[in-house]
Amino acid sequence: MKPAIFNTDMVRAILDGRKTQTRRIMKPQPEKFAWGLSWDNQKKGKKFFGWASTDIDDFKSLVVNHAPYKKGDIIYVRETFNDEGWEDQQRLIYKADVIQDKDFNTYWWKPSIHMPKEYARLFLRVKDVRIERLNEISYEDALSEGIERDFDNGNEWHLYKDYSTVRFEFEYDFCPQRSFGSLWESIYGKDSFNDDYVWVIEFDKISKEEAING
Repeated sequence: MKPAIFNTDMVRAILDGRKTQTRRIMKPQPEKFAWGLSWDNQKKGKKFFGWASTDIDDFKSLVVNHAPYKKGDIIYVRETFNDEGWEDQQRLIYKADVIQDKDFNTYWWKPSIHMPKEYARLFLRVKDVRIERLNEISYEDALSEGIERDFDNGNEWHLYKDYSTVRFEFEYDFCPQRSFGSLWESIYGKDSFNDDYVWVIEFDKISKEEAING
């Protein structure tokens, strides 16, 4: 069983059943030479050097075998939490469950990276893993990333949330791909939604019992 960190918005999306994919930056990025492609991961002792064929599908098939998650893997979700005592009783609170009201910031939230495995409540089974360029995400896959619709300003299919603003703003032509791009940059910074290669990890949410029993 392997961990994966998700921010609060994406934890809510998993809980709601809207998110069935996640993208993670491929490190290191493959490099293209005049005569082929190469991928060099010296930290893990894996080196793949260019070859005569420049067929990107051949390259993807080779490198995907070294993805951080593989088909059939079980992932437990690390999320922002609080486990402080309250009136001499310990309680576990997840930030994704707390409504953003005047009391939202009164909790001493702990970063998801510090969440112990035994606190995990969300478990995912990997269905498939593939490689693609980040900004080539499809309409359907952007929806599968868990982006939200704008129900406050009309129910038109093409209105999706702009995650790049503190106060949500919506545009008539804010399509799913553009919404996902704003979500990505809200997490990884300006101009990070580019043509880098990413691992595309598809998953199903499963119960804790299923996760334990494999």
